[in-house]
Amino acid sequence: MPTPSTRVYRLLVEPVEPAFDATGRAAEPAASAGLPGVTRVASTRVYLLEAGEGWDADAVHELGSTLLTDPITQRLKVESEPGDAADEPGVVEVHYRPGVMDPVSLSLVQTVATLHPDRSRLRVRTGTRYRFLDGDAAADLDAEQRLNFARGHLGNEVVQLVQAGRYHPEALPAAPPAGHGVRHVPLRDLDDAALQQLSREGHLFLSLEEMQAIQSEYQRLEREPTDIELETLAQTWSEHCVHKTLKSPVRYRVGPDDPVPWDIDRPGHTRDAAGDVLIGNLLRDTVAAATFELREQAPHSEWLVSVFDD
Repeated sequence: MPTPSTRVYRLLVEPVEPAFDATGRAAEPAASAGLPGVTRVASTRVYLLEAGEGWDADAVHELGSTLLTDPITQRLKVESEPGDAADEPGVVEVHYRPGVMDPVSLSLVQTVATLHPDRSRLRVRTGTRYRFLDGDAAADLDAEQRLNFARGHLGNEVVQLVQAGRYHPEALPAAPPAGHGVRHVPLRDLDDAALQQLSREGHLFLSLEEMQAIQSEYQRLEREPTDIELETLAQTWSEHCVHKTLKSPVRYRVGPDDPVPWDIDRPGHTRDAAGDVLIGNLLRDTVAAATFELREQAPHSEWLVSVFDD
């Protein structure tokens, strides 16, 4: 609940012309195909600022106009009266859930604290407002149609709240406090099936061989891993970090009408008896190949400022 000295302001930053609305235009193909009568999608950036001492509507408006709005391509509107969420024709809003990382809000809070150290610290959450339009009017869609589309195309309900209409709470919701403590995950005595189950149900996405390697290491250490240790191993061994697919060998089957002129005179590229191209390491021999070639040809060149390194 807000204290008597706090208020939640709702700042709306919208493009002055549809041509400046990249977010709305990106949603239009799917909306036009999936929602009857929709010809255009307009988006508005939403900032919810919970402000206390030192802040009033004028100060919030100044903040929004100087930090959040491009005066050439955008316009700002500040709403200071919270209200219950209500359906609006043609509208859905997507906001982060409490406790979810919101990088824009963190940057804004830090910037404002630097610029206005004498004022109370803001709490900020961000979201996006979408309007489904038929011409210049709201499309005739019921709330369920809009919500179903937004859940599938505009938001992720694991981390975001998707709702029809305006969202302006009296106080920004806070995530419940998390419990703290060291938790160990018993895996030293698990058989192969149980290791695979742990990887799957724990969302580790590690292969059996990788789980066996972890198990072997903790058997050597004579202790069980903590949950953080296990998550860290899974993250650093992930597709994103270790590039499992990109570092794998690839067989490219060349068809008779293949438009690619496969010149295999490249490092790591060979051709087998069937005519398929064999690439020893997709990342090393394609994406990073130009970097390695530059290093070999001009290791001390003054114009080679920064190169790919892994």
